[in-house]
Amino acid sequence: MQGSRSAYTRTQILETAARLFAHKGYGSTSLREITAAAGVNLSSVNYHFGSKAGLIQAVYQQQLDTLNRERLTQLDRLEMQAAGRPLEPCKVVEAFFCPLIRLAIGHLRESPPFTAQAGRMSDTNGFIHALIMNGHSGTIGRFRAALLNALPAMPEREIFWRFQFMLGAICCALSSMDGLLLAPNPQKPEPLDTDRFTRRLMTFLSGGLLAPCLDANDEMSGIQTDTGPAAGGQRRSLPGSSHHPG
Repeated sequence: MQGSRSAYTRTQILETAARLFAHKGYGSTSLREITAAAGVNLSSVNYHFGSKAGLIQAVYQQQLDTLNRERLTQLDRLEMQAAGRPLEPCKVVEAFFCPLIRLAIGHLRESPPFTAQAGRMSDTNGFIHALIMNGHSGTIGRFRAALLNALPAMPEREIFWRFQFMLGAICCALSSMDGLLLAPNPQKPEPLDTDRFTRRLMTFLSGGLLAPCLDANDEMSGIQTDTGPAAGGQRRSLPGSSHHPG
């Protein structure tokens, strides 16, 4: 009974903290606010998480665990459908990044406008950076292995670097959602269309993943890239790359 009550208290604190952090930002939310809303004692936070910093880390980790479960579920489903055949590279990219985009945009929509509260942008950037860069090396390993299998002609070191570049592009895109510098009319931003945003980003990432690969001598390696008249001016992609999201 004591154990179940303790687990309930911990869950209450986590859920309440996640909601208040999303609404007000980490810096603007006090532990007293969290414990009052959760209906627990202030000492409960120290008991379960050690400090406010420990609580923030636990909120990050909970979101990350949920995110990675969804990613791996999608990858498992793709591999089951493929029945041992290599996956389409773009499908692997979608399975890794689309759940992250949905989670990050959901976090943004739960929050008040960034301009309404000082420090809100840095809070959101910290949340996004933690989701993208921290603590999921095992999950990344599964997806990297899937890409190696999907792109047999591409050197492993090249896949490693391209995965890093994709992570960076996602981090930048999601962290600047509140004010895209190249928006057609910054004074009248268009409403965020999550599906269109995701398709655009997936198309961009897939293009980078399947771009020509240069070897140490700056010669094309691994991917056929004929663009002359015989190729109709079109680049030939790797096998399995015919899928174009969106």
